[in-house]
Amino acid sequence: MSAVGLLAGFGADALLGDPRRGHPVAGFGAVAARVERGLIGGPAADAHRRGAGAVALLVGGAAAGAELAARAAERRRPREGRIVVLTVLTWFAL
Repeated sequence: MSAVGLLAGFGADALLGDPRRGHPVAGFGAVAARVERGLIGGPAADAHRRGAGAVALLVGGAAAGAELAARAAERRRPREGRIVVLTVLTWFAL
């Protein structure tokens, strides 16, 4: 099932390219910059720990969001739900 989603995402990227407006990766970058400014600014002694916290927050939040989307899609369409979400996420990431 994962291979189908990955191949479909690759195909979607080849056919559709990047969205012109509201690209999710650009949005994630904007959020990451705000989190970084809010958490990492300050004394240098704690910068590594705050940086690790920012990464954990951002990556964990993205992973949790993807999992919630996959579960919601799976409830609507049990067979295809996760494939659709994986397809869309692969397209956005590429």
